[in-house]
Amino acid sequence: MKRIIISCLILLFVNLEISAQQFDWEEKVFVHLSKNIAITGEPIWFSIDVESTDTTFVPSMAYIELVNRNGISVHQLLIPLENGKGSNNFKAPLHLISDHYLFRCYTRSSAFTGEKGVFNQLITIINPEKPAPIVTNSKTQDTIVIKDQTKRNLISESTLTKNSSSTIKIPKSGILSISISNPFLDEKYDGRISNNIYKPLPMDKVLPEPYGHVVHARVRSGSSNQPYYLSAHGRQNYFNIAKPNEVGEMFFELASFKDVNFLLAQKYDQSSAMDFELISPFLNLQFLDGFELPALELKREQESFLENLILAGRVEEYYYKPETMGNGLINTEIKPDKTYILDDYNRFENVEITLKEYIPEVYVRKSNRNVLFKVMNDPTGIVFQENPLLLIDNMPIMDANAFAAFDPKGIEKIDLINRKFYFNDQAYDGVISLTSKIGDFGGFELPKEALYLDYYKFASKIKLRDRGVNPNREDKNFPDFRNLIYWNDEAESGIDNIYPSELSGTYVIRHSFFDGNEWSTSIDKIEVRN
Repeated sequence: MKRIIISCLILLFVNLEISAQQFDWEEKVFVHLSKNIAITGEPIWFSIDVESTDTTFVPSMAYIELVNRNGISVHQLLIPLENGKGSNNFKAPLHLISDHYLFRCYTRSSAFTGEKGVFNQLITIINPEKPAPIVTNSKTQDTIVIKDQTKRNLISESTLTKNSSSTIKIPKSGILSISISNPFLDEKYDGRISNNIYKPLPMDKVLPEPYGHVVHARVRSGSSNQPYYLSAHGRQNYFNIAKPNEVGEMFFELASFKDVNFLLAQKYDQSSAMDFELISPFLNLQFLDGFELPALELKREQESFLENLILAGRVEEYYYKPETMGNGLINTEIKPDKTYILDDYNRFENVEITLKEYIPEVYVRKSNRNVLFKVMNDPTGIVFQENPLLLIDNMPIMDANAFAAFDPKGIEKIDLINRKFYFNDQAYDGVISLTSKIGDFGGFELPKEALYLDYYKFASKIKLRDRGVNPNREDKNFPDFRNLIYWNDEAESGIDNIYPSELSGTYVIRHSFFDGNEWSTSIDKIEVRN
């Protein structure tokens, strides 16, 4: 019941915000990247923080994109947030060409509420197999960088070698990284990029997500009074129901459900759901006319640097091994009034006989060759006259005959709600819910009229096992090719040890911290010489 109440509240909240088209709160999105240059396939760590002036509303999802110079999003990630914070990594797809790209991050409401609602930063991606394009007449504005970085002395030594170590000074708790300097990106573009590079967004597209991800969909044929079911399936299973609004749009909240392998859309009347269409959760942010990213120029004298960059990128995960925490399991079951474990009984060949023999609260009848399941309404003692909501692994089943004929040999338990059941604005005469042993619907054939849909993946919760110490540094002959010397997204104020690699070059130290109102970044540099 709690989940149902939350479903109604979030849809009410969404509708109110969309119709109001005005905002009395502001969201500021900040991201600290571990580096601003990498090869394709190389992990780039990041830490996100979303600050909201509305203390009653903290966004639960962040959206990350990598955008090319044509304004096309070439890589996308859904990042679950906890209290507005999240850390993870991303890898530039192997098919990308060498070029400067725009990394951006936002929530589905932040971009509308203030000038720091979208975090933008230029990064350089190198693909050894695909050279940079020839760009002429680049018109990149010189005023696009927000000056929120200050130079500060963070390390006492100016030069280090592989066999030396040093201590880094962390003035305030925050995020700290030390990575190879990017020689291809002019310092005037090194920092946060202003949001004035985008065209205005339509205000009717605001979709706050305080409780979890909301799947946005529409009916191609326009408005309809026909309810649609959307079930999400992965390690666990979850479902929701919605009706199209006056323009044919629907919103299905997934709450804290984050393990989605595929979605299944169905119509209430069992007709074909081929008119169902998903709408991308990523905002349609478009560059202003005439805006261009700076051109990437690769020169012959930088060949050695590029060779080292490629080497480091291919082995970095050896040194920085992530530990997958997963997104955690949640309670996706409808709280039943009765539960029947089928292994406690002799097995029958179909669900119809199983219900007849073992579950006295359900009456099975036939009318015009159609099976009817009638649930006893426990509070009144009167038998309902309509079929209950039928579920297998939280997938709604519209065909009662197929449900009745199904062999439950792969089913672990049957949950029963023998009272009136309300879900969003729909009411059901009880619920019969089957749960399979291994989450495969017990072998039940997916409905033919349903629409199978791939969906964006939620990034799994991961944690870095080590902040940058070479695990074999005691062995002087062990090759150490890190170009990310240090990464700590939970840096405490004080000092910490750093251990350089054998890759020579200039390294940039970035320390980001929140002063209670804004995020600031301090920068220092060191030289590594071997």
